[in-house]
Amino acid sequence: MHIKEVLMRLGIETVDMKYFKNSSRLKKLFLYFNELKNIDSVYRVYGEQRIDWKLLVGRLLGKLTITHWIGTDVIDEIQNYKSISSRINRFSTKVHVSGSSLLKKELMDVGINSQVVPIVPVNNFGGISEMPSSHSVLVYAPEGKEEFYGMPYVKELAIKFPDVTFNIVGNSDDYLKLENVKFHGTLSSYQMQELYNNITILFRFPKHDGLSMMLLEALSKGKQIIYSYSFPYTHTPKSRNIEHVIDCFDEVVKKEPYVNVEGANYVKKEYDQEKIHSLYSSFIGVKNENR
Repeated sequence: MHIKEVLMRLGIETVDMKYFKNSSRLKKLFLYFNELKNIDSVYRVYGEQRIDWKLLVGRLLGKLTITHWIGTDVIDEIQNYKSISSRINRFSTKVHVSGSSLLKKELMDVGINSQVVPIVPVNNFGGISEMPSSHSVLVYAPEGKEEFYGMPYVKELAIKFPDVTFNIVGNSDDYLKLENVKFHGTLSSYQMQELYNNITILFRFPKHDGLSMMLLEALSKGKQIIYSYSFPYTHTPKSRNIEHVIDCFDEVVKKEPYVNVEGANYVKKEYDQEKIHSLYSSFIGVKNENR
C-alpha cells in the first residue's frame, strides 16, 4: 500500500496484480497481456524464488522491470542465486532496488548492484515519546520465530538483569515464566504508542534484518536501541556472543534513561517523505514536477 501511494503521488497509475489472484492461470495471462498495453513498468516487491513470469514477459516486451529487495528474500537469493529460477528473474529485472544499505551490500556479494530506496510508512513515525525514570525493554518476537528474533538472548538478559522489565510483543506464549518478562501478544497502534511511553530501550537482535520499521519508530521516539547490526545512533555488541551482548546491555542500563535526541533527528532527516519520493522518481524516471 505504501508503494502504491508513493507512485500515485508521483503521478503514476498502478495496476495491482493481486486483483487477478482468483482467476485461472489462463485468465491471469489474458488479463495481464490486456493490461500490458497500458503499462510502462513492472514492479516486483519481495520476490519469491520461483520464476516471475510477469516480470519476464514485461522485460521481453521492453517494459521497465524493477525488483525491490526488502529482507529475507535476499537470504533466499544468496542461497539460491545459481538456480535456474534466480538466473531468469535476474535476467528479467532491469533495475534492482534494495530497502537498506545492509541489503545492498549482501546483494553485491552475489553480483547484484542495487539502488537503496527505503520502504517506510507514508505517515511519519511521530515525535519523541515519554521517557520513564527506570529502564524497561521492548522486544518483537512473533510466535514461531522466537529463535530467529533473538529470544534466547532475551532469556539470558532477563535472568542477568532481574530489575529490568522485558516487554515481548507479537507473542502471547509466556514460555519463559520469568517475573520480569511480560508477553503482550498483538497490540493495536494505540496500545503500542502507550507501550512506547513505558519503555526506554528497544532490543532487536534478529539473525537477519532489512530496514526495520520498529527500529526507525523507536529511534524517532528517542529510545535507546540495542541492535545486532551497526546503525547510526544505536548500540551494537562486538559480536553475537552472549557475553558481548550482556556487556553492551549493561553499558546502556547502568546509565539513567535519557532521550536519544540524535537518533530521533536522524530518522526525521534521513527518512523524510520528500527525500524518499525523490529516490523513487529517480529509478522510475519520473520528474519531480509530476508531484
